[in-house]
Amino acid sequence: MISEGPAIGVLTLFTEGNNYLDFSNVRFRYNKIVFIEEYDLYYPVDLTITAKLEDKKLELRAWSICDPYEYIDKFKGNGFYKAFIMPEMPGKIKGEYKDNNRTEKLEGDCKIEVQRQPSKLGHNSMIIDFIKPPKGVGISFDFNSHYLKKKIYTKFQLAPNLKIKYHF
Repeated sequence: MISEGPAIGVLTLFTEGNNYLDFSNVRFRYNKIVFIEEYDLYYPVDLTITAKLEDKKLELRAWSICDPYEYIDKFKGNGFYKAFIMPEMPGKIKGEYKDNNRTEKLEGDCKIEVQRQPSKLGHNSMIIDFIKPPKGVGISFDFNSHYLKKKIYTKFQLAPNLKIKYHF
């Protein structure tokens, strides 16, 4: 599962006087997730978003304050996707805006709305990690497939000592 990384698009921060800033270089991290077993699907209920624009930095944390309402529209027929799922939840948001001149605390209410389309293949993930000094030199693979009901972990390390690990 992808739980952190770059976000596609821009983040717009509206300021006083109907002005706005369009941040690029937007990143996200899921702090807490929920799993819907019937659809083999994860979604966040607590997340952190960071963004940059020249000397300006924005960091926000949004979290749910109650159980989410899960709108589920099941697809008919035998297509690749099982449903359209949109969990909605009211929440709180807190963070700060920084530039070369100041730091502003931000706080308020928000609505977290996630859109997902689970496939018949379910949740699958593969993590490839390159081991670099000072931890050593090597590579590891972590494969998890709910569809195949398989979990495989392999690690091949050359330095400082030769190590080969695997778990099926």
